[in-house]
Amino acid sequence: MKQQITKRAITESFRALLAVKPLDKITVRDIVEDCGLTRNTFYYHYEDIYDLLSDVLESEIERALSVPAGGASWETMLLDMLSFLTDSPQIGRHIFQSKCQDAMRVYLSKVISELSDRYIEQNVRDLDYSQQDRKLICDICCHALYGLLEEWLTGRSDVALEAELRRVAQLFEGTVRHALEFSAAHPRT
Repeated sequence: MKQQITKRAITESFRALLAVKPLDKITVRDIVEDCGLTRNTFYYHYEDIYDLLSDVLESEIERALSVPAGGASWETMLLDMLSFLTDSPQIGRHIFQSKCQDAMRVYLSKVISELSDRYIEQNVRDLDYSQQDRKLICDICCHALYGLLEEWLTGRSDVALEAELRRVAQLFEGTVRHALEFSAAHPRT
């Protein structure tokens, strides 16, 4: 229990620092001073900053994937699963603009892939489409969303992410169903 409280203090300090400071500029010293722990305590739980980052992103993936789908709209699922970015966009920018941007890519890919798959599973059950087309459509959604998020995180800070994601969700809502209807009406040969 005490270890969980200590890890939570470390991760909360890290997130707070990440919201105001680029990842590559955050040091273990910054974190332990912020949360009032010793360097030894930090190193008891994490090898380094990048191990901590990995833990934070894994926790976010687990949180995002634990969001129940339950017939939710594309918009609700998208905003719930990506709340890590919409709640603290600067954190996403600081990670993406660091030498650890691959960690952010993995996070986004896992979450967006699961989002697409869950949406289809929950909302487009009544059609007899091919699994190959389903995978293709999921991949297209993933790449489109990933591209938009990467562009936004690496430079388009003039756009409000949550509003942009809401619009994307509205546009995708019928598009995914339409693509699967086409797949069912025009099976692969």
